[in-house]
Amino acid sequence: MAGQVVQMDYPVIQNVAKGFRGTAQVMQGIGKASEMTFAALEAVAVFPGLVAYYRMCKENVAKKTKELTDTLEEFAGDLDQAVQDHKNGDSEGKSYFGKG
Repeated sequence: MAGQVVQMDYPVIQNVAKGFRGTAQVMQGIGKASEMTFAALEAVAVFPGLVAYYRMCKENVAKKTKELTDTLEEFAGDLDQAVQDHKNGDSEGKSYFGKG
């Protein structure tokens, strides 16, 4: 790799990281609204089977929302770390790609 130059457009990468964080916040809002909807449906359900179904839906929405927002936050953090590493002279991603 002698002679190769690795360049990074810091503002572009930082904006992508911001986009991931913004999407995570939107997903949290959508998830909370969905959970409240299922909680309301659960509260007014007449049949016991529907109560259990709405509860299951509410729990699954909460779980999937957390998984997705955690992943988006992780992506944003990885991009922030890549910018820092590149600024510090690491152009190969050794701080995280080298980890098993």
